[in-house]
Amino acid sequence: MIFDNKNSKVEIVKMPADLQVATREQEEGDLGVIFCNIITTSINSEQGEVLRINLKPCYIGKNDGKLSKVRKPVSFFNVVTSDISNEEKKFVDFDLEEKLGSSIDWSLVKSLFEKADLVVAHNASFVRPWIDKHVGDNEIVWGCTLDHVDWSSKGFPSRNLESLAVFSGYYYDFSSSVDSLNSVVNCLNKNSVLGEFINRALTPDLQVFAANAPFELKDLLKERRYRWNPDFSCWWLPLEDKAHGDSESEWLIKNVPGTEPQIFEIDSKFRFSR
Repeated sequence: MIFDNKNSKVEIVKMPADLQVATREQEEGDLGVIFCNIITTSINSEQGEVLRINLKPCYIGKNDGKLSKVRKPVSFFNVVTSDISNEEKKFVDFDLEEKLGSSIDWSLVKSLFEKADLVVAHNASFVRPWIDKHVGDNEIVWGCTLDHVDWSSKGFPSRNLESLAVFSGYYYDFSSSVDSLNSVVNCLNKNSVLGEFINRALTPDLQVFAANAPFELKDLLKERRYRWNPDFSCWWLPLEDKAHGDSESEWLIKNVPGTEPQIFEIDSKFRFSR
């Protein structure tokens, strides 16, 4: 975070295209981590298609959170036709005609993911359902740089990747999915939160469910950042720890009459799945 009240000005530089940010040699016991992002034709994984997937393999120290090996992103494409609507091609960052006829080897993607200790996306709740749609049942452990770092406590006004980059002192081609993927790793590294992130991502999740919450109080829950789980028809909130769960349960009982707070531990293998 580069902004504070003591500075009269700050410098924001362009992120190098060939960014390599390993900070020490690889050691035995380092975690194999694959950062990934996707380009799709829809926000709904049940209706659209994945046009592109980018993978960036890294090795990270489990204890010190340092990058020991960083590889350049590898991209795979799936273009059956170049005749897609303007809405579907809104986020496309490559020449459709050039990649026409290409397909993604999902068995290879699954194999790579299952060999990794952790697969990471900036918005894993969006990315994982698309991956699961193509690779089927799996026990891949997912981390989310949107959820698994407490960015607000570090002074960031927003968790979107563009804001995190600018407030970390750099910018990149915001229309490039490859640059976006590099930026995820760079942002974690520049803010010295890789260790915190890895620890949180490998820890089982705690969630509180607002069971039987009255429908008319949904806006109150949404303001408190509760999310709707359609499978259980229930509002839920991710928790930092047990103490957070206790305080949130007290808040629900006091502010959402009729609610029965229920706290569950979710295995890391099942987070962000639908």
